[in-house]
Amino acid sequence: MNVSLVVQAIIRIEGLNMKKRRIFEIIQVGNLSDIPSRAYDAFLIVAVLVNIFIALFDTFPESEPYQGLIWGVELFTVIFFTVDYVLRIWTADFLYPGMKEGKARIRFIFSWAGLIDVLSCVPFLVSAGGGVLRMFRIIRILRVF
Repeated sequence: MNVSLVVQAIIRIEGLNMKKRRIFEIIQVGNLSDIPSRAYDAFLIVAVLVNIFIALFDTFPESEPYQGLIWGVELFTVIFFTVDYVLRIWTADFLYPGMKEGKARIRFIFSWAGLIDVLSCVPFLVSAGGGVLRMFRIIRILRVF
């Protein structure tokens, strides 16, 4: 076995773990000195607030001319929420440091936060955004605080 290849593989794994740790730090509610984390939090809050506005505005007949824009904004934010959810599953071992990676992921998936995250995405993906389940995106604001 070539020792150089093993060392290179270990370095790659460590680099990936450092990137994974940094992603975890950014997507968790950030500390005040971490600008990327604060920016991520701000973007997440704006996305949730936009979804609240859309959910309310869409109940009025005046929203009819804006359905294309509403759908586009919902699609963008649901993609963002879905990527956020996947990243949170991927980094769950940092959230639950005493657990093995697989158990940490399952714990996150079935946690209050994980369930809210998935329920905020599924309604749009399943039924193109309609119905009562869409309101779960509003509940997502609770995840920020």
